[in-house]
Amino acid sequence: MIKGIVLTQLAKIIMQIVSDTKITNIIISNCYHDLFIKFHNQIWISRCKSIIEKKLQNNINSYAKKNYKGKSNPYKHNMNRNTTMGNRWE
Repeated sequence: MIKGIVLTQLAKIIMQIVSDTKITNIIISNCYHDLFIKFHNQIWISRCKSIIEKKLQNNINSYAKKNYKGKSNPYKHNMNRNTTMGNRWE
């Protein structure tokens, strides 16, 4: 069983019913697998389809993304950037 993902109380309840650790693990594993498949099919796929539609509507493709000259990545550090704080090291 993967610790931290499965609630301890849930495992204990299932264990009280089936009295077998292996069967408890199989039940929990099957539940998580079903949950993953449902999430993937009902949420993730539709989300991906809507993102693709928005990209098509806005003429965004791989070439456009690679050559975009708009806002830079806010997480990328630029040493040549002028700041309003001045030089902090002087």
